[in-house]
Amino acid sequence: MMPRKKFSPRAAWKIVSEDGGSGQYKLKGSVWRDRVTDTGSYLGANAFGRKIKVTKRLTQKLAVGVIDVKAAERWRRLRSSIDGFELEPALAREAMGHSNVLVIGKPVAPFIDAATHGTAPTLDIPIDMTTETKMLVLEVEEMWVYNFDTGEIYKKADENYVSR
Repeated sequence: MMPRKKFSPRAAWKIVSEDGGSGQYKLKGSVWRDRVTDTGSYLGANAFGRKIKVTKRLTQKLAVGVIDVKAAERWRRLRSSIDGFELEPALAREAMGHSNVLVIGKPVAPFIDAATHGTAPTLDIPIDMTTETKMLVLEVEEMWVYNFDTGEIYKKADENYVSR
C-alpha cells in the first residue's frame, strides 16, 4: 500500500523547463531539504580591533547515510536517476506541490549517526555558521517519486542509471 501522507523530508520539486513543444516538462528536485535559521547576532572583532556585526546561523540537515563505498555509489546512482525526469504537462501540473520521495531500505549499524561542524566568520563573510547533520544509516533498496495525495508513482529510481 502506498503512503498517502506527507513525510519529512519533503522533496523540493519544480518545473524547470518545457521541451520545445513536445508537451513534456522536466521536473528537477533535491531529495533532502535543509532547514536554515538565523539564531541571533553579535558584535565581533578581529586582532586589529575592526568590529563587525556577525550573524549566527544554524543549518539542520536530515540525510541518508551509507556504510561503505559500494553503498555510496549505489545511493548516488539512485538519486541521480530521479534528479530530473519528464512528465506530460497535465501530470506535471498535478505533481507540483504534491510530490514526495519515498526511500525504501533496511537500517544497518550504526543505524543513526550525527555530525556537527562550524565555520568561523570573517570580515568578508560575517556569518557564524553551525551545521548539524542527522543521518539514518540505510542499505537503500528503492526510491520512488510519488503523489502523496493519490499515491500515484511518477518515477522509480533505476540503480543501473549512468549520469550523462
